[in-house]
Amino acid sequence: MKNEWLKLSVGILSISSALLAAESSPANPPSINPEFLSVLRSGDSQKLRAALDHGASAKATDAAGNTPLMWAAVYGDAACVKLLLDRGADVNITNNAGATPLMRAATDFEKVRLLLDKGAAANARSALGNTALMLAARPA
Repeated sequence: MKNEWLKLSVGILSISSALLAAESSPANPPSINPEFLSVLRSGDSQKLRAALDHGASAKATDAAGNTPLMWAAVYGDAACVKLLLDRGADVNITNNAGATPLMRAATDFEKVRLLLDKGAAANARSALGNTALMLAARPA
């Protein structure tokens, strides 16, 4: 049993070292590079799956704090949103303006349903005080 704990400790140390070397931490999540942004803006779930399979992170952020899930909520189809949720995207994360993925998807019923089914906070408010319902009710 002692050897198992030692192996586990060494494994955790190796993983931690690799993450620190890559400058990845909860305080410094991976960023959305231009290539990944292009995939997200394409709205193509097959391209998104390939990007994620080749190392792109569902938890990445851009300079404004937007995540791949937020980009998919705007540009992707429901398959993109589902894929990111299945890959661990945070359904209630907020960007620098306090907006959530649900707020970004507010006018798309299928995406809204997926997000709510995964626990999206329906009454969350952005920094401007908007909720997803308020945004959905706005004229186009």
